[in-house]
Amino acid sequence: MQVPEESDTPPLSVQRVRRVLSARQIEYLTAESGDTGVEFDEVTCWISVGADVLTIRADWPGTLPIERLEDVRTLLRRWHAEHYWPTASFGVRDDGSVTVSAQCAYDFESGAADRQIDSAAAMSCAKINELFREVSGL
Repeated sequence: MQVPEESDTPPLSVQRVRRVLSARQIEYLTAESGDTGVEFDEVTCWISVGADVLTIRADWPGTLPIERLEDVRTLLRRWHAEHYWPTASFGVRDDGSVTVSAQCAYDFESGAADRQIDSAAAMSCAKINELFREVSGL
């Protein structure tokens, strides 16, 4: 197996992420921050590029009452014990409602092939939605 030269794997960039999405005919949103949003099963997954790290994150579109906080904690502990990713967290708003967020991060210090970017984005959005389906079941 031949190890690719550094020039064979171009550096990660927002433009490359968007080109990969466009090649799959995936429409995307552009945030003022420069992040790229992809609608996936009624959830917007935000893709950001920072240095050599690709991050895909999303917020669950629902909320739960504070009485369900322990259920959320239990679900997230179980999720983290059984799944490598996404990393999930919860928050409590001032009104007492409970929110859930999730993210996946990939270090592409050596560059990334288009298929790696495509795979990371697709798998992350799918796994984030899998988690959110479990949260919705609470």
